[in-house]
Amino acid sequence: MNWAKKNWKRLWWFAEDKVEVLGLILSSIALGIAVFLYCETKRMADYAHDAIAKTDSQMVYSRNRDSLNDVKTESKDSLIFAGQAGRDSLALAGFKTENRAWIFVNKLDRTSPLLIGQALTAKAEILNSGRTPGLEVVTRLGCNFFRHFPAEPEYNTAKQSSRATVAPQQTIFITYPPRKTPVIIQQDVFDSIAIGSNLYLYGDISYRDVFGVSHLTQWCLYYSIADSSWKINRTHNTMR
Repeated sequence: MNWAKKNWKRLWWFAEDKVEVLGLILSSIALGIAVFLYCETKRMADYAHDAIAKTDSQMVYSRNRDSLNDVKTESKDSLIFAGQAGRDSLALAGFKTENRAWIFVNKLDRTSPLLIGQALTAKAEILNSGRTPGLEVVTRLGCNFFRHFPAEPEYNTAKQSSRATVAPQQTIFITYPPRKTPVIIQQDVFDSIAIGSNLYLYGDISYRDVFGVSHLTQWCLYYSIADSSWKINRTHNTMR
């Protein structure tokens, strides 16, 4: 520093053109100021860049954290809604089951025991024990010989109560034979049973409840010679 001062003093005193020297000095000072300002500006720019990058990183982290929280919240809400929907569905199903029509054979009068020369008759009392009407009720009844009871048996009666409405606690009836002509029991009934066939008395009831669901009740008996009575065929007794 002292060396520079001495050299500047010598240059000043021995210079022929002091204006030129003064210009040189001012140029040097200006250059120094410019270099200083450049360095300072660059430092501030680097600082600002770092600050912006740090801010961006914080914002990205914040957005990711918020997104994750939103996903967790949505998942939790979805589980809550799904659970509530499940409970509502079960409650609705229970309400429908409790308040639907339930139609079945409440009582069945039939000829028993079977005797030759006697008329074979049957009368089914059908009851709706539910809380609401049964709609479009159709009842059928059959009496036939089968070695094995078929999945789709033929019915002797026509649709005696076609498209009827059965109110709660109301009863309707279906009879066999459907016409007034009696069916007289002959020896061939017992002969058929003796060679492996069974005499079945059966029927079904189809209907729709007030909630729009269709239902079917099936019932079936077969005659046992050994016991001289009708027995329940459990494979064809359903209610759904």
